[in-house]
Order: sequence, then C-alpha cells, then structure tokens
Amino acid sequence: MRLLVADDGAGFEAPSSPDELARDGHYGLLGMRERAVLAGGWLTVASSPGRGTQVEAYLPSS
Repeated sequence: MRLLVADDGAGFEAPSSPDELARDGHYGLLGMRERAVLAGGWLTVASSPGRGTQVEAYLPSS
C-alpha cells in the first residue's frame, strides 16, 4: 500500500536525514517513519517554508 498526503500550508525546513527529525522536534514524523520501517516499508517527508508539505509512505501487503 502506498499513501501520499500533501498540503499547501506553511511548510517547514525538512531535515536532510531521518536522525534530524527528533533533533528538530518532529517526533510524530519520526514515530511514523520507525513504524513504517519496522513493517518493511518506508516514509519520506518533503517540505519547505511557504510551499507546503508532502508525506509519502509505503507498506508492503504481506
């Protein structure tokens, strides 16, 4: 299953690596990424100030 959620909101400076998510206070995104990886999938975050945010996740069906 692949899920893509995007908005045109305020956005934020997206971290360049997953380890920076916690440092920058994005604990929810970090938790979502950890759960996706544990299930054999992945999660990406793309965002920039004034341009919105896009979160994409993939989880295998089996």
